[in-house]
Amino acid sequence: MENFEKYHFKEQEKGEEIQGVIRRHWFDILWQFIPLIFATLLVIVFLGVAGQLFAQNIDEKIFFFFGSFLLLIFWLVASIIWIDYYLDVWIITNKRVVNVEQKGLFMREVSELHYNKIQDITTEVHGFIPTILHYGEVYVQTAGTEPRFLFHNVPDPYKIKDQLAQLQKSMRKRDLTEVQKIIHNKEEFQM
Repeated sequence: MENFEKYHFKEQEKGEEIQGVIRRHWFDILWQFIPLIFATLLVIVFLGVAGQLFAQNIDEKIFFFFGSFLLLIFWLVASIIWIDYYLDVWIITNKRVVNVEQKGLFMREVSELHYNKIQDITTEVHGFIPTILHYGEVYVQTAGTEPRFLFHNVPDPYKIKDQLAQLQKSMRKRDLTEVQKIIHNKEEFQM
């Protein structure tokens, strides 16, 4: 188990310890990059072939300009895909789960889920590739205004489900212990 003592996040509460930091599975970003890689290769091949065919009639600088412009756009799209992948993160602490979801370049949504609000945890792995690579969805049913909390395309969803269930049980035990202490203190005070 990785040691997360050196990690902190802005909204971290006093006494809150990070138990895990989860990002989407690496195949998720690869799947988004595949069309971009093919488009880049097509542009490079087209520029090479068109440059050879039309080299005598059209100035090479025009091909170089349009090719560079397209490759720059592809680079920007790849950067946005990477930023979205890297900044989407689920932080599991001993008190709650914090979901940080990057939506575009300039919008971020942060939501949290306390363990005492969890009603059900469901894991779904659909398809051949997710089954082989061990990634999928984890749905957490809550009692709050947000009916379902989604861990999208995360690695080893069964392990995450077990970890959340374990943290939920330990939180309930702590809450029960606190209630018992309060009741015990009231009984001593009334005597």
